[in-house]
Amino acid sequence: MKHASEPVQPNVLPYRTPAPLSVRLETALQLELQGDEQLLWAARPNLAAFTLRALPVFVFGVLVIAFGVAWRAGTRDVASLDFPGVHGAVVFFRAMGVAIPLVGGILLLAPLAFTVRAAGTCYAVTNRRAMILIRYPLAGTSVASYGSAQLGGMTRRQFSSRRGDLVFEEEVIRFRRYTRRPRRRGFLAVDNPAAIEDLIRRTLVSMEEVARDA
Repeated sequence: MKHASEPVQPNVLPYRTPAPLSVRLETALQLELQGDEQLLWAARPNLAAFTLRALPVFVFGVLVIAFGVAWRAGTRDVASLDFPGVHGAVVFFRAMGVAIPLVGGILLLAPLAFTVRAAGTCYAVTNRRAMILIRYPLAGTSVASYGSAQLGGMTRRQFSSRRGDLVFEEEVIRFRRYTRRPRRRGFLAVDNPAAIEDLIRRTLVSMEEVARDA
């Protein structure tokens, strides 16, 4: 068995990993390594599982389009009315009959956006930190790093498909007074997150505990 200090090639955990990293992701990841920092594991999120998370947005887009079609059909009745000032109302209703389905059509593109996001995302574990590296098509690269002190409270969300999430931090976003939505950050939609959690706890969290006890 290899010790935490020994370099390990990416994608060597004892389970099937997602598709290998693209050349650009691999290059960006290598550029992030500092000094003698050693890469222990790296992989992309599972494309199918990550894209499936766009399903609620997609369904909502279908509903918005249906509402827009019904709205547009209703403008025909308004146009048949013969009252002073009704022309302005007809223009407004017709404009909304175009805008609402357009918004719904944009929402239907959510699965494509999620697929592109997953294809440009790399999760990595080194002997110093856990990293989330995201390459955006037109906005460069973002890197979020989590040291051993930040990983002690990570949680795992496991699904029956042997896929799940390793959540490093979570915040609640308020849209309205009574509407809240959690935003999770971590290794999302990965295969067998239990093995990755074990790697992180053995190589990073345990090091923090030893340093704290010293």
